[in-house]
Amino acid sequence: MPLGIINGFLPGLVLTIFNIVLPMILYKLSKMQGIEALSWLQASVIRKFSIFQIVNNFFFTTASTAILAQLTSIVNDPTSIVNILGQTIPTTATFFITYLLFTTLAVYPMALLNPGGLIVGRLKKKFLVKTPRDLIAVEAAPPRDYGTSYPITLFTFIIAITFSVIASISLPFATLYFAFGWFVNKYNGLYVYNTHFETGGQLWPTVFQMMTWCVFVGQAVFTALLGIKKATGPAIVSAPLRHRAVGVLLRHPPRLQAHDGSAAREDGGAGRRRAREEAGEAGEGSALDRLPRRVECTARLQL
Repeated sequence: MPLGIINGFLPGLVLTIFNIVLPMILYKLSKMQGIEALSWLQASVIRKFSIFQIVNNFFFTTASTAILAQLTSIVNDPTSIVNILGQTIPTTATFFITYLLFTTLAVYPMALLNPGGLIVGRLKKKFLVKTPRDLIAVEAAPPRDYGTSYPITLFTFIIAITFSVIASISLPFATLYFAFGWFVNKYNGLYVYNTHFETGGQLWPTVFQMMTWCVFVGQAVFTALLGIKKATGPAIVSAPLRHRAVGVLLRHPPRLQAHDGSAAREDGGAGRRRAREEAGEAGEGSALDRLPRRVECTARLQL
């Protein structure tokens, strides 16, 4: 019995830990690109992390789980791999259900308790705080990390969309995840997190585009499974849904521009000139010209 519990929850635990570590690497890579504003940095991480979640954590995990489950049959008859995938892909929902359960029953309660912040904060107060300013910095509310929270939620969204038809048993667990997530994120957003920058809703087009990609992938997997099972009529009927998703992607590109450092630096002069014109100032000695680069980029987003 303990071995079964370990085998059931260990993959979800490993995936959760990996999803915590990977954004740190992506933030470092985005900074190495030359991205300067915090809003651009988080939008870049949302895009990178979401694509990684779709390609690696969803496609590769689903395909590898299905192939390993029928590895002997595939080795004996390699031409049957398509039919075997069509039969075993619905069974991979078990792995994602354990991931949803672990996230709902373990990760979200820890997000409410925040033991890491409590322990680290007490250690900093005991050993590092020397002045009242240090105490204020330690007790300051943490910022909301959109680059981590949005892609993880989008990963659950693609699981729910894809398996809603081919393995409907996953829907109650996805509903439970979103119900817990609504409560935890609302509470933390109101009473815990602090806002360090404002974009005027410009992160939403990036999130919306990734949601549309999730819908497209779910529809494509469903249509492919219908084709594998030789359900030609339903496969043809469901095909226009994918074209609708592609149309939405083409008509609604992300609006948050200058996600790379070169574009941000090239637009810096135009941003300063526009700020001087709107403020009625002239010359090269305006206050905005003397701002640091990061503050300048954030300020231009608010103009």
